Amino acid sequence: IAIVFVSSMIIWMQQHAPQLHRELENEASAALSRSSHWALPMMAFLAVLKEGFETSVFLLATFSAAQSTIWAAIGALVGLLLALIIGWGIYRGGVRLNL
Repeated sequence: IAIVFVSSMIIWMQQHAPQLHRELENEASAALSRSSHWALPMMAFLAVLKEGFETSVFLLATFSAAQSTIWAAIGALVGLLLALIIGWGIYRGGVRLNL
């Protein structure tokens, strides 16, 4: 079921990306022109904060369900390290690509 949902979302995004890109840029510029210049950075901050909260909830669940705290900690550190490496790679690649 998840594969169907994710695949259909990817196909939908490929078809609608140009319109969404223009719409997002127009809405962002309109929001910046009629409100504070802190609105857009604050929304980005809150989105990242929400993801951080979700990560901490997943880590809490992992530690509470794990039979070995040491292995749970090692798994969490490896996962966070991989996320940092993948994020850095996406950032470096995104700088070079015209997204």
